[in-house]
Amino acid sequence: MSIRPNHHNFAGRTQNTSATRMQKMRERAGRWEHKANERKSMFIERQKARIERYKNAFKGSWITKIGLGLAAIWNFITNPPFFVKIEKRPAVPFTAMLPFGISFGKKEKGTRRESTTRSRLNPEVLEQRQLLAADIASINPDPGLDNADFITNQNSFTLEGTSTPTQFLDVNENGSNIGGTTAGSSGNWSFSLSRGEGSYNFEAVDSFDSVGDTQTVIVDQTTPNNVTISVAPGGGTYGEGSAITLSGSATDPIPSGLTASDISGLDDAAAGSYAWTITKDGNAFDTGDTKDFTFTPDDNGNYVASLVVTDIAGNSAAAVTQGFTVTNEDPVPTIVGAPAVSSPEGTEISLTSTVADAGTADTVATYAWSVTKDGSAFGSTGATDAFAFTPDDEGTYVVTLTVTDDDGGSGTTTESITVTNEDPVPTIVGAPAVSSPEGTEISLASTVADAGTTDTVATYAWSVTKDGSAFGSTGATDSFAFTPDDNGTYVVTLTVTDNDGGSGTTTESITVTNEDPVPTIVGAPAVSSPEGTEISLTSTVADAGTIDTVATYAWSVTKDGSAFGSTGATDAFAFTP
Repeated sequence: MSIRPNHHNFAGRTQNTSATRMQKMRERAGRWEHKANERKSMFIERQKARIERYKNAFKGSWITKIGLGLAAIWNFITNPPFFVKIEKRPAVPFTAMLPFGISFGKKEKGTRRESTTRSRLNPEVLEQRQLLAADIASINPDPGLDNADFITNQNSFTLEGTSTPTQFLDVNENGSNIGGTTAGSSGNWSFSLSRGEGSYNFEAVDSFDSVGDTQTVIVDQTTPNNVTISVAPGGGTYGEGSAITLSGSATDPIPSGLTASDISGLDDAAAGSYAWTITKDGNAFDTGDTKDFTFTPDDNGNYVASLVVTDIAGNSAAAVTQGFTVTNEDPVPTIVGAPAVSSPEGTEISLTSTVADAGTADTVATYAWSVTKDGSAFGSTGATDAFAFTPDDEGTYVVTLTVTDDDGGSGTTTESITVTNEDPVPTIVGAPAVSSPEGTEISLASTVADAGTTDTVATYAWSVTKDGSAFGSTGATDSFAFTPDDNGTYVVTLTVTDNDGGSGTTTESITVTNEDPVPTIVGAPAVSSPEGTEISLTSTVADAGTIDTVATYAWSVTKDGSAFGSTGATDAFAFTP
């Protein structure tokens, strides 16, 4: 059986909290002060009427003077020049209930008498008095959902409260006295009872307080029944990581001694408690305490939900269970680090991975990486969460990652990567380190580097310029030779094209130096010539620079070491000894 939290309203009571207790005392003080004011006003009006009657009856006579004197005496009595302000609880119940105060003591000159009745009925004073009045604070045991709701499932219980220390209290049930008890020195008191199922009104009244404290106590020993569990979504088989929502319901029969107006069924949102326990393969997994409860399986297995419904009196129904089969979900791998657009051949591509698994308790058992190039298997494979490979040529590379979890579920993902061709890089080998003389052949070779390790050179193209102008022939192999015909600056250019159409060019500048011409005198006598006979000579000139020409000739003769005869300036010369 469950009780609405506001069940005291049905019994004409409110919960015995400090706030409601304070409000009750203030309302009581207001009622008492109102009655006191009514009595005071009535008394004053009657006094004025009597004085007017006396004045009219004895007006102008000697009796008037006597009447006025009596009125002065009466005013002296009702408004004396001395008083004692009483703020503590009076020792005599009769004086405590009077609508006016009895005061003693000398009144200060020039002060106005303060009504002790007003002081005694001041809310703060009454508040202090009521704290000492009989109060039912709790019952023991109170085993329900709220240990201060005065609802129990025990036949034997004890009323507990506070009052004036050592004060005797009467305990009434439904208006009839059923006994009494005495508060201890600390003001605490208790009164034991035994009752069957039902609703009981108890009142505690001390001898100084005509208005005591009342509380309604409910005894409920009826257990909820028809406990059921509904599941959403339905079906009985669920994937790991998918939320399962359970809804509990129950009914609660009306116990004997109570009526429908006293109770509220478990269908009320505020009534009863729901205790959920979830096990996974026999081990504790999750718990809940609301009518609707959602849990998420973290792995495949056999899950069992158990529900215990308890009403607010503490009566619990037998546990109801519901089983679920949870299946494994495949992991979902993701390849991380793939180039956004493309990657050049010959450059290593480093990849990592992430794995999402609906079963949060699952772990990755194996990783399997593989690569294809233009549809054919390429390179090595990988078995960790990271993988790297280097494309050897341009093309479309597809990386595949397959992940298997510890429950045998597997998931696969792929990433397509476009690899672009890189131009070959040629190098001219054999060029003179400093310079080379004209007329001397210069022989060159070449090397070619290509990021695409499977690329080959399709063509070579050699060319030479001399001082910026084309010179000589070209070459189409990996080596090339040419002979400078004159001194100057020769630039050799090599362009290489690979089998994928990529081309690379390099140049080498060579300084060619001039070589001195080599003259030869022709026509000199083989052995000797007689004196007086003219000797006629000619000359030839050899020059490594094949386009070099003779600019000047300079002939001279010596005779026994001394200059002789004339000189010459052409390619022929004659003299007579």
